Amino acid sequence: MDKIPLKSIIVLTAGVIITMLLISRANQKKSESGKLAQIQETKETELSGWLAYWKETPGLEVIKKYGGSFTNISPFWFFLDKDYNLKLNGQLNKNEIIDELKVQGISVYITLSSEIKNDEIGSFLDNKQAVNEFNNLVVAELKKYGADGLDLDFEDIPADYKDSFSSYVLNLSGRLKEEKLKLSVTLHSKTGKNDYKGSEGQDVKYISGIADEIRIMAYDKHGTFSEPGAITPYDWLKDVIEYNKKLVPSDKLVIGIPTYGYIWKLENEKVSEVNGYQYEDFSKNISLMGTAEYQVKRDLGSGEMVYKGTGFEGWLSDHVSVKQKMDFLKGMGINRFILWQIGGMDVSFFNY
Repeated sequence: MDKIPLKSIIVLTAGVIITMLLISRANQKKSESGKLAQIQETKETELSGWLAYWKETPGLEVIKKYGGSFTNISPFWFFLDKDYNLKLNGQLNKNEIIDELKVQGISVYITLSSEIKNDEIGSFLDNKQAVNEFNNLVVAELKKYGADGLDLDFEDIPADYKDSFSSYVLNLSGRLKEEKLKLSVTLHSKTGKNDYKGSEGQDVKYISGIADEIRIMAYDKHGTFSEPGAITPYDWLKDVIEYNKKLVPSDKLVIGIPTYGYIWKLENEKVSEVNGYQYEDFSKNISLMGTAEYQVKRDLGSGEMVYKGTGFEGWLSDHVSVKQKMDFLKGMGINRFILWQIGGMDVSFFNY
């Protein structure tokens, strides 16, 4: 048998070694890439929650048990009343709630809502003296409670007051910046087609240039005002996201996800009454419908649970629905979420 030249053996051996090194390096890079992706997703995904004053006790329990899941909590405490005064709502000691949030490292943006809407709130927005006095009161209370910022939630603003509302946001933002406080603005969901009239006074693009973050209420496609249907159907949610991504910088965009449901009472197949319930109250109220048997299934177009019986229909956003909506939104490049609301929600969500 002819001997293989030594030079050829050396070349062959070197080739094998180089190939093995390349494969090893490729596997290492793949592993590092996977770890980096996991780290990046963990870093980018942020979860916040609204704490409604009428559900403070169960909401506080959620914070105590699962506070590590939240980046920010917004207690629903501040209200503009009909006399342009700052009204405070709540059932528990506010300082105790703030202390609990601070201990867990959760930032606090207190939500400011309004008891007046439409032309009434328009009159307030056009009253410069009232606006300045009110904003001073808001800032003073934020400092009193050691909050990190404010979540502005003025809804039902007609198109006629669009400029007035934009000016108000600018004024408020200036006062907050003087005190090194953040501003989040909560806005109605829009798709750019047949949008709710009460959203026409909210200039999304302009406001997003002023606020530190924009929270879109991506829920109530169906509700107390409509026939039975999904609270947040995927096709509508997709349109909402696509519309707002054109107007809001990606690092400011936060999407609101429902944790509740509606039950429609029906008479002769027409809606006679509609009520909203948190998860913890939903099943009890379904049982009060007076129907021993009813069908339950998960709707593929929204991930929500659907309950149908004689004389009623219910839609509920449980933990599976919330998780599926978040996954759907992540697929669209959204990684910041806020839950409406955390008191009485399906806490199984935190186990997934």
